This record gives sequence, C-alpha cells and structure tokens, in this order.
Amino acid sequence: MKQILFLGLLTMTLIYGCIEPPDYPIEPVIEFVEMSRTSVRAQITPSDPNRELDTLYITFSFTDGDGDLGGGSFDTTNQNVQLIDSRIGLVDASFRIDDLPNAGVTNGISGEMTVMIPEIFCFPNSEPRDTLIYTIQMIDRAGNLSNEIQTPPIELICD
Repeated sequence: MKQILFLGLLTMTLIYGCIEPPDYPIEPVIEFVEMSRTSVRAQITPSDPNRELDTLYITFSFTDGDGDLGGGSFDTTNQNVQLIDSRIGLVDASFRIDDLPNAGVTNGISGEMTVMIPEIFCFPNSEPRDTLIYTIQMIDRAGNLSNEIQTPPIELICD
C-alpha cells in the first residue's frame, strides 16, 4: 500500500513539474465577458425614492503577467478599475480591487471580475430613453494601464 501511495505521489509530482506557467504580459489585459441586462430603469432625480431601479452587473476577465493587480492591504485610495460614461466622458474610478494573492510559483494571475452598478442616473430633461456605453480599464500597482473594453449599448429607461 505504501508503494502505491509513493508511486502516486511521485507521478503527481512529475506531472505537476511539467506544467508550464502562463506567459502573460506585465500590463493587465481585460476582455468583456457578459452584462446582466441591456436595459436599465434609471434614476430620474435623486428625490424620487419610490422608483424601483435596476442593478447592472458587468463581468470581464483579466490577466496580468507580474501579478500586481489590486491595491495594498492598507491603501483604500487606490482606485484601480475605471468606468467611463460615454454620454459625458466622466471617469467613475470608485471601483477597487483588493490584494489578489499569488497562486503558486509564478506571479502571473488571471480571473474574472464583476462590477456592480446599483443605480444609473438620467440627465435632467433627457429623452424617455437614452443609451449608455461604458468603457472599462484597469490599472496595476506599477501604474500599467490595461487595454480598454466597451460594454454593448445599455438602454436607459428614463420615463
């Protein structure tokens, strides 16, 4: 029995030792995965507390060759995911990735991230329907910018 266990462990060690680590660039690379909805009941005015709003979830994948995504454990000011509103070009940099632990011997990391947007505002005197596209970009701790991705058009229901 001990020989079988030893041979099994030896085989697993040999197989694991032959696995190539991923070869990602040091800049983050992101790709759009999905969005929870394509139309959203948006906030008309901040003084309309009875309007039921839709929450939007945007999921994208990421890779980073040197694994330095995320802010430091004590750094709460490092906003490292930016969403840019196509209607006005305003950057919403309030999204933050916490420290991502390195897994294994290499520093390269990959995964998926979902951003939750609990409410989207319509502009005053806007049409009953408006359209919004978000451009998304990540920044790693070294200041490297990822590529930019865009969401499909999001219909805002403003009436």
